[in-house]
Amino acid sequence: MVCEMIRERMNLGVAADLQALPLAGGITNRNHLILVDGERRWVARQAGVRTEELGIDRAVEHASAVRAAELGFGAPVVAWWPEVKVMVSEFGEGIALCPKTAVEGGTLKCIVEALRNFHQSPGLGGRFITGEVVADYVAKSVRAGVELPQEVELALKVLQRIESALFGRVERMGLAPCHNDLLPGNFLRGLEGDWVWLLDWEYAGMGDRFFDLGNLAVNLEFDDAACEKLVELYCGEGATEADLAHLHLMRLCSDLRESMWGFLQAGISDLEEDFMGYGNKHLRRFLHHAEDARFNSWLEKVEITL
Repeated sequence: MVCEMIRERMNLGVAADLQALPLAGGITNRNHLILVDGERRWVARQAGVRTEELGIDRAVEHASAVRAAELGFGAPVVAWWPEVKVMVSEFGEGIALCPKTAVEGGTLKCIVEALRNFHQSPGLGGRFITGEVVADYVAKSVRAGVELPQEVELALKVLQRIESALFGRVERMGLAPCHNDLLPGNFLRGLEGDWVWLLDWEYAGMGDRFFDLGNLAVNLEFDDAACEKLVELYCGEGATEADLAHLHLMRLCSDLRESMWGFLQAGISDLEEDFMGYGNKHLRRFLHHAEDARFNSWLEKVEITL
């Protein structure tokens, strides 16, 4: 079906030999590597069912992917067919990112430069505020019949404390275009570590730029030293303790959002994934990090900057 759609819409003709090979790793959509006459040419992404309930705006996703490519850190988009929820991008020859390679050579610097450039680019549509996203996911999960763990009530109280502490700081900084889904599989790294592509812009929208930093740090399992390096690279010589505290608090927020995403997916997705297990894993990590002895000091440091 994907091949025939591409053949027809891209005017390839009947002589072209098209193959669509499933790509592993996606847990929201169905992704295919498209071969044309045996050559790896494109990646076609077809949106999963009911993904709009996850807060995904496909127009914002497309605009973000195009902008990333224009800025030099994204796969060029060759086709977008919103009526069938399919986007086709160029295939990139590289390797996936992992916690080890993320901090090797100049890779982290490439990532930070890409994020900073995107954050400083003109505003996009869409909105991604952790508290709003989490509340939306919780309400939809309940409506879908998902039985949420009892610990969710405690987690939401912790989130409320974080949001309250950060409110003034985020208001002063203003919202910025953000990626909001910096999982290891959403990066492609050059073989020499000299370039990085950011992929999968589904959750892009205007939000707290430090969410991207915390999201990156927790998903790539950064230790304290790597977190400090990340903040120094992003903020430069003006980096403060409040900046580092902000990152750590967003590490928590990232896990809570990921947890509620998993629970909602358990209620709406048709993919064969253990979404409840995924949600519980991130909920446990959120609660574990909330017990960090530095948690209260992180709250105090971001409040001091008002």
